[in-house]
Amino acid sequence: MPAKKTEATALEALTKLLADPAPKVLQGSKAAPGIFAPGKGGKDAAALSEENHWIEKTGATVGKGRSQKNLYRITAEGVQAVLRSSDSTQLLKGVHEGLNNTVQRLNEMAGQVSELASKLQPLQSALEPLQTTIGQLAQKVQPPDLEEIRRKLGPIEDRKAVEDEKPKQDNQAAPPKETGEELAPIKTDGVDEKAVEREVIEVLQDWKDSDEPGDCPIPDLYEDLKSRQPGLGVGQFHDILRRMSKEDRIRFVNWGGPLVDLPEPDLALLVGHKVMYYVRLP
Repeated sequence: MPAKKTEATALEALTKLLADPAPKVLQGSKAAPGIFAPGKGGKDAAALSEENHWIEKTGATVGKGRSQKNLYRITAEGVQAVLRSSDSTQLLKGVHEGLNNTVQRLNEMAGQVSELASKLQPLQSALEPLQTTIGQLAQKVQPPDLEEIRRKLGPIEDRKAVEDEKPKQDNQAAPPKETGEELAPIKTDGVDEKAVEREVIEVLQDWKDSDEPGDCPIPDLYEDLKSRQPGLGVGQFHDILRRMSKEDRIRFVNWGGPLVDLPEPDLALLVGHKVMYYVRLP
């Protein structure tokens, strides 16, 4: 191709870059156009443009392996060359063609986005009920208030707050004298604690001898004792169990499931960091 024609071809192609300066490969195809047309004429125009520094590599590439190609853009020298050599009509024609190509690509992109949105709509509709279900489940599995459990299962002074308030008797039993005589029964609010301790052993022995699976739940034990000692409160009941445990007359077994599933938590015992819910004989 004559030099003049090659230069004209190169400048005509570069004119379109003024309206569409996005980086492109040197020579593309109809589906993916490059800066210059395919064929020898486009190849000569590309070589001339590189030689005159009208275009430069961006450092980015498209494709992989042997099909990988560099992306190019117009330089300041290239813009000056286009403006010097092109008459107004040719320049406007080139800019107009470049703008049309840009608009066409934008329309294609808009169509792709619209198609993608229509495909995502059913997925969004399907996810909304799942989102609601997960939100409801998250509320159900929230961890319990440990401070509240500690307040209910902690020291007797705190546990007394959940019991019915009863008038305290002014006359307290005098401490037993250190003699060989048998100790008098300990009575608190009309409850014979020594009798309760014996009944605890009886209930646990009956439970052990029965066909009941596992260890005796503390709420079941309290219910049985309450029927025998109507005045027995939760706090006093817990104190008796703690005392018997320290004397190794009974043993606690901790709750092994989630705390949210703990039935009757007011009757369980907090020992250290464990919630004790069962009791058995040693």
